[in-house]
Amino acid sequence: MTTIAPQTFAEFPLFPDVPRYDMQVQIAGKNYGVRLDYNGRENRWNFSLFASDGEPIATGLKVVCNWDMLYGIVHAERPPGQVVFFDLFGSGEPPTFADLGRRVRLGYYDGAV
Repeated sequence: MTTIAPQTFAEFPLFPDVPRYDMQVQIAGKNYGVRLDYNGRENRWNFSLFASDGEPIATGLKVVCNWDMLYGIVHAERPPGQVVFFDLFGSGEPPTFADLGRRVRLGYYDGAV
């Protein structure tokens, strides 16, 4: 018989109406830097992830809802699970300035299967 372990989800705090986030988060027991920048010209958010020493893992990725933001990223410090912006209302639309922290949240699935 195969046992499937449940995935663990950790949500990171986002505060509405803040145009830039620089925060430290712990993912899978390691510290990472997360940067979120709002681009008013495109009405889009960009996501970047940094190793604890500041080395870029992924930078300037346009935020997409319900998708692993690190899909296809190959880096020795990449967390093993999925970093996901999830849409509470299920529209799947990219978050606008007012949506981040309200309709759209940021979290990490540990990837356990």
